[in-house]
Amino acid sequence: MEYKLKQWLISLEVQGLPRDSNFELTDLPRLSDGIILVKILEKLEKKKMHNITMNPTSKRDCITNIKMCLKNLILNSKIRGFDSRFEEKLIRGDINAFKELFLTLMEIYP
Repeated sequence: MEYKLKQWLISLEVQGLPRDSNFELTDLPRLSDGIILVKILEKLEKKKMHNITMNPTSKRDCITNIKMCLKNLILNSKIRGFDSRFEEKLIRGDINAFKELFLTLMEIYP
């Protein structure tokens, strides 16, 4: 499953993500600022996200980015079942939480 996830991430051609499969998910750039997630969602949704800080300078900016991404997914009925504990894991940059989210996105946007 991890190989398929890597291939899916590469296929998105999002700036900041690796271009070949010789990477570990733990090697992904800092995820806790939400920028990679924003870029992925903009690519998948084919629209620009609003109220996002693309150059976050504070923890608050990073938290807002993550929360806006999850809010966007929930409002568009794309995901369900992620609670505040999951959100906190994303904010901390927990790679397993991001992996779970990316796997969910992979199912929604094959």
